[in-house]
Amino acid sequence: MAEHTTTPPGEARPSPARRWPQWSWGGLLVVLGAVAAAAVVAWQFLSLYPERGFATPIANDTLKYIWRSNLAQAAGLHAIAGVPAATTVSADRPGFPVVAAVVHSVLVASPFRFAFVVPAVTAVIIGLAAGALMTSAVDEPRWSFPVYVLAVGGSVNVTLMSVGYGDNLMVSGVLVAGATCALLAADGRRGVVATGVLLTGAALVHWQFTGLFVAILLGLAGLLVPESVLAIRRGTRAVRTPSARMGAGVLAGAAVGAGLLLVLAPGSPDTANTNRGSFLQKLARTRDAYRFGVAGPVAAEGAIAVAVPPRARRLRGLALLVGWGMTAAGGYWALRIARMTVPAHRLIAFALAIPMLGAAAVVGVARALGWVASALGRGRERRPGAVALRVAAAVVGGAVVAAAVVWGVAVARGEWFDRARPVMRVPGLNKAPVTEAGALAEAATAGRYVARDGGGRPVVYIVGAGGGAGGGGAVAAAGIIRDGIPPDQLPTTAFYVGEARLFLRGIPFRSDFSARANLVSMRFWQGARPFAKDAIAIELLAFNPALAKHGRPEPGGWIAKGVWLVRGPQPSGPIQAAPAPRPPSWPSLALLTFGIVALVGAAGSGWSFALLDADPGTRAALAPAFGVATIAIGGAVADRAGLRLRGVTGIAVAVAVTAVGWVLWWLVRPRADATAPDATAPDATAPDETAPTAVAPDAIHPDPPPV
Repeated sequence: MAEHTTTPPGEARPSPARRWPQWSWGGLLVVLGAVAAAAVVAWQFLSLYPERGFATPIANDTLKYIWRSNLAQAAGLHAIAGVPAATTVSADRPGFPVVAAVVHSVLVASPFRFAFVVPAVTAVIIGLAAGALMTSAVDEPRWSFPVYVLAVGGSVNVTLMSVGYGDNLMVSGVLVAGATCALLAADGRRGVVATGVLLTGAALVHWQFTGLFVAILLGLAGLLVPESVLAIRRGTRAVRTPSARMGAGVLAGAAVGAGLLLVLAPGSPDTANTNRGSFLQKLARTRDAYRFGVAGPVAAEGAIAVAVPPRARRLRGLALLVGWGMTAAGGYWALRIARMTVPAHRLIAFALAIPMLGAAAVVGVARALGWVASALGRGRERRPGAVALRVAAAVVGGAVVAAAVVWGVAVARGEWFDRARPVMRVPGLNKAPVTEAGALAEAATAGRYVARDGGGRPVVYIVGAGGGAGGGGAVAAAGIIRDGIPPDQLPTTAFYVGEARLFLRGIPFRSDFSARANLVSMRFWQGARPFAKDAIAIELLAFNPALAKHGRPEPGGWIAKGVWLVRGPQPSGPIQAAPAPRPPSWPSLALLTFGIVALVGAAGSGWSFALLDADPGTRAALAPAFGVATIAIGGAVADRAGLRLRGVTGIAVAVAVTAVGWVLWWLVRPRADATAPDATAPDATAPDETAPTAVAPDAIHPDPPPV
């Protein structure tokens, strides 16, 4: 697996990674700034819960991630595909449940608690990967690293993905890191294998977006063909050209990822919810949040800033960012103009190149001011006037950057607070007689009855068609119930939308007013029908408000607080009501976020240091993304081998992934050190600096700082 760096004749050789970091005051300030930026990004998402007092995670889709993770730990990934038909189960995406299971095993944080911090954790990983991409692979100045962490990790794009799209969030950080490694590989530095590893892990998390990103990277490899042809003419072997190196990593990752997905994924993709009408509604709700009237021109200015100076490394990065950003426009065109069934709202949110280019525009202003100050003071750098000019340029540039970043974070935080709320606080469900926390408690209480007195019989929970529970509300009800009951009951738990009397007669509910409610009712009936004759039937007050009305002739009776038994064995004794979850405290959220980032960072650190030829800061920034990818791979393989990812087994997966990464680093370290020149010794291959030399036109040099 060892990989050599390559440099075509006549081109500047990429700077080798040093064995140990060489610290400086400037470097220390960048590190501190990156830590502070990551803390701000995490605060942006975590502060919602203490300020609003929410006791449950936000968004409808989040419910699915919780019960899938619980079931994967209890019965294995294959059990996800076996739950009775109702809502989508995303059995083709095993990565998230695997990571959640390992987090639960190592940090004793249940998937329910994990769901609170997923937006903060993934936003930090995305921000760190974006900072590494722009400063290491695109050659932006080092001081801009914290700017990209804030601008991308705290962007509106990440905010809108955080409202329920956990798989999107998790895969985005891995793919940004994969783009970084692909650009490093194209630059002749070590990164081919790293690209393959990250894309393989990303495929297990969300294969659709990984496939889209593979297409983007392959398109970029095609654009690099002219550069590769020129390199071949200079004497470089074809397999070591930019196109070949990038294409090798991307194709290897795509092939291995597809193979593992076919072997390890427990089911096929869901298609029940893919309808154009819902995509149009979601696009209409999110379109204005991006402020494209401002973001579009700023991103265009950022493209110009990245293109200057026109060096090979920067132009490759620009091509990637422009191609990635254009997928947003492509998704919009496909949905609105071509009338295709395409989730344009998710494609736009995934286009993280747009906030990257926006940040590049701001950084470009600071760079331009620095260049102007340096040009005006050339030849008299030590004179007071020249020093004052450079200081003024630094102050003005810093003020511009700070103002832009503060505005961006404020806009994104406003959108987060406006849109993020638990599912039972959205219109249609906010009139339920209990809160979502109370509904979870009722479901847990019903689960206690089934575990003690059910005798292994299947269970059907009846969800009333009125009171906001019809249609989309029934989907939310099913998710809440699945989150509340013990995971071993999930494979034999189904749902029925309608009245208890109709269910007992074996008749599915049909509405005369809502086609959406009928569609959901029939989907739920497909799962409940096999159990209809013999199953225990239960209604919960949270989803059947009519139970609170006195004198209503309803079959069955109360067996516990909020739990109405329609059909089934009578309880053998009193049923203790389960407690409702309480709002998490700010310190617990912060500690859990830090612990998860540290966990995945430690798991991926060896892989990052072994597979990349970059400075230690870049390797450390990409380590969390490597951790997510390798944990997803290792955990899915362990589950396929019959191991349940809980307790000691989950801890063993984390330890094994970490150990393999550092063993790999130890194996490649001698070869990497042997090919890298000693930092303290003169380079025998370097030209004599005292003699005039010709510099290749695309030689890469760091951009000068603004001061």
